[in-house]
Amino acid sequence: MPGARRLPFAAAGGMSGLGQRAPVECVLPYEQSACFGAFFTKLDESLDELGLTNYGVTITSLEEVFLKVKFLRSIPLKPLPRHNKS
Repeated sequence: MPGARRLPFAAAGGMSGLGQRAPVECVLPYEQSACFGAFFTKLDESLDELGLTNYGVTITSLEEVFLKVKFLRSIPLKPLPRHNKS
């Protein structure tokens, strides 16, 4: 899916400490939401081919969004250098 990205995770796709496959997390772009139905239908049809036993879907909560914004606002920003026009 265009714009989809895999989230970084130390053991993504590898083995977890319990000998089980570790989860792989991806973010699907909101702009492609009209394609989600077809995407998940194709995913359901391709589980064996992809070596997947199951998958789950979650949506970001407002609390997660606010915590991310709070974190980003706590990072001090360096001022950008000014360019003088000559």
